[in-house]
Amino acid sequence: MKLRRPAALVAIPLLAGLALAACSTPSAGTAASVGGTSISVSELSTTVDELKTQVTALKGASWDDEKATSRVLTDNVTYLLLDEAARRQNITVTQGEIDKLIGDAVAANAGGDRAKFVENLAASGTPESQIPQAARAVIIKTALKKKLAPGETDAVKVDAAVKAYLTEVADDLGVDIAPRFGKWDTETAGLADPPNDLSTPGDGASTSASPQPSGS
Repeated sequence: MKLRRPAALVAIPLLAGLALAACSTPSAGTAASVGGTSISVSELSTTVDELKTQVTALKGASWDDEKATSRVLTDNVTYLLLDEAARRQNITVTQGEIDKLIGDAVAANAGGDRAKFVENLAASGTPESQIPQAARAVIIKTALKKKLAPGETDAVKVDAAVKAYLTEVADDLGVDIAPRFGKWDTETAGLADPPNDLSTPGDGASTSASPQPSGS
């Protein structure tokens, strides 16, 4: 799905995927672990089920369970990496900032219709329950750009700086993925402009409700 991003918002950076090479295998019942924080299989399944319920209710929607699961797990690993990056860089995010970003996005991209906004994000792979976390990621990414590449105007160089830093964080913490879900490759996992950047589909865009993994 092709999404249009409003100038006022910055895309959430997502490490591009569950790819090759990993560290150790997480304990039973764990889908992934980032440092000392685990994402349980139960939590992952609940989120994917929520997304499936939203997506399959959309007109003309299709569903790919494997791709959706990969997307949700990738996003959640990335959220943890961004949280750690924020901690290391002394970046704080308030609930007020999150609420404002979401409110601005609803107004700018869905004509103030929150239900439509939620549908758009579900179609692009973000369930309603994770919209606040996605907004938090946007805010952290914006702050990281300013801290890691101050004064740089080349977007490619700025994104490269953020990617390199998040890769460093991932290497430091260790990202372990249960074999059934794939493996995490900190060398090739890139930062992509994902569809869950709090923007909405452009006019005439098709509503493909088969969430694609970041970077696809």
